[in-house]
Amino acid sequence: MKKLSKLTVITTILTLLPIVLGAALYSRLPDTVVTHWGFNNEPNGWSPKWMACFGIPLIMAAINFVLSVVADKEETAVKTSNTAMNIARWTVPVLSMLLVPMMLFSALGVPFDVEKIASAIVSLLLIVIGNYLPKCRRNKYVGIRLPWTLKSDENWDKTHRLSGYVWMLGGLIMVIVTWIGRPQITLIVLLAIILIPTVYSFILHRRGV
Repeated sequence: MKKLSKLTVITTILTLLPIVLGAALYSRLPDTVVTHWGFNNEPNGWSPKWMACFGIPLIMAAINFVLSVVADKEETAVKTSNTAMNIARWTVPVLSMLLVPMMLFSALGVPFDVEKIASAIVSLLLIVIGNYLPKCRRNKYVGIRLPWTLKSDENWDKTHRLSGYVWMLGGLIMVIVTWIGRPQITLIVLLAIILIPTVYSFILHRRGV
């Protein structure tokens, strides 16, 4: 079995780090903890406190481990952008260290504007990913992986060039609409950043690209 990279070990440990906070706060937490919020910061999902403290970090660590192993394999197999791989590696640890403490402190009565925080995280992620999509070379793991992009370097490059602009613009729009109190528009934005590159790529495919 191939030895795990140091970065895989580090990011997995960081993803598990909120367990320490969960253990420290466990006795003070209510039996059920809000783990999901809808629009207007309305709670719409609850979990037992053991799940919030230990289960969610463990699940996220498992996801991070799988993503990191795939990233290690991809970096060995092809010359994919290191930045693109690092985005994949660090997304889950950052989310774990931000969202799990927020859930725990919220259960203790600390007020959070969950809607704006979540939107800010997603917006930043879209902008960062959009900035580096055009630099991502054709591969099996990262990028806009459609049947026709995977078969053509030209289709892949043109699709990812457009996707970069669309994703960055989508991230900026999400920031604006959330802070002006129109969070429902974020659903349209998320749908658009998926559909626009897909339709564009299919049109290129139909044109023989």
